[in-house]
Amino acid sequence: MKKDEIAMDEQSFTEVLKTILEHEDQTQKYMNGVEAQRKQDAGQIEKQLKYNEQLIGSFEKKYSNIHIDAPKPDLSEVNAIIDKGFENVKAAVEARPNRKFQVILYPEYHSKEYFKLVYGRLLFWWYMFMLSFLGYNMAKDALNAYRANQYNKEGNTHIQAWDNLYKAASKKTKASMSEVLQQAEKNQ
Repeated sequence: MKKDEIAMDEQSFTEVLKTILEHEDQTQKYMNGVEAQRKQDAGQIEKQLKYNEQLIGSFEKKYSNIHIDAPKPDLSEVNAIIDKGFENVKAAVEARPNRKFQVILYPEYHSKEYFKLVYGRLLFWWYMFMLSFLGYNMAKDALNAYRANQYNKEGNTHIQAWDNLYKAASKKTKASMSEVLQQAEKNQ
């Protein structure tokens, strides 16, 4: 026998087994009772669900049968107030003084202030317009002169190249170059 083992006789062993079996029987009885209670609760829940569905169906029937007819509103007072408001607006528009569009060059009253305001500003803006127009034309002329100068520089370079080639060429080449130059002058 080992140290950890306990010596058991047959009678003790039988008692332990009986106790275990009794305990297992009690557990089985308890489980059977719980199972029966669960089935009974499930049945009650099923009955309650069916009852709730019947209630919902009866509510749906009742509410689908309800029809409310509201009386038509009497808007005559509102229409009368709106009409009165429109009449007031129309009267105010008609009572407004008529204004005419006039170009006044020589006013009847306060002519000094008028001339100072209108013609002082008018002359200023006329001068500004003339200056800007003059500046635009000067810039346009300067740009055209610059372009012509650039064109002449390119032409002068070609003329100088032609003259240098003519000076360095032989008599035969000079004759053919003169001939080509005369044909170019005729074509222009």
